[in-house]
Amino acid sequence: FIGDIHGNIGPYLNFLSGCTESVQVGDFGFGFDGITAERIDGYLEGKKHRFIRGNHDSPAECAKSKNWIPDGTLDRGIMFVGGADSIEKEYRTEGFSWWRDEELSYLELGRMIEIYSNNRPRIMVTHDAPAWIAAYLFNCYDGNRTRHAFDSMLSIHAPEVWIFGHWHRRVDQVIHGTRFICLAELEFIDLEITA
Repeated sequence: FIGDIHGNIGPYLNFLSGCTESVQVGDFGFGFDGITAERIDGYLEGKKHRFIRGNHDSPAECAKSKNWIPDGTLDRGIMFVGGADSIEKEYRTEGFSWWRDEELSYLELGRMIEIYSNNRPRIMVTHDAPAWIAAYLFNCYDGNRTRHAFDSMLSIHAPEVWIFGHWHRRVDQVIHGTRFICLAELEFIDLEITA
């Protein structure tokens, strides 16, 4: 599992050396500085290196990639949900460096909660964290709809592991029985996932 890379393709490709499968947890940089689905898919052709989208990824460009994991995907007991809210969007340009649909809509998040509730995944892989985890770990109390949806999921079921990025800080802590792993920017953790 690889944290935010923000378009730093060189270090990302170095992480993949000798690695047979990976998931990058968003903020890959799709839509910025020539980071296109076609370019990245070319690097990853025939390999099992996938990603979810972050708030610093063009949702439309991500959806063009064969390596994108759509929101709500379930695979071997893992559920994937991308997107987050950008706190600095007033300094960005819509459609160029910020996208209105960077977070799922309330309706889409409701569907994610339904999928989560029906499947009770062992592992969650998201770009952002649940609101109360953001408050507990990072002293951030300004929740958004994505974080609140994740809180709702946790109230239904506590997964074994919850992996996320977005915060650019390394955390690996068990809280109320769930191991929360926040990956720092340009960091990875090697976890073996069994079916």
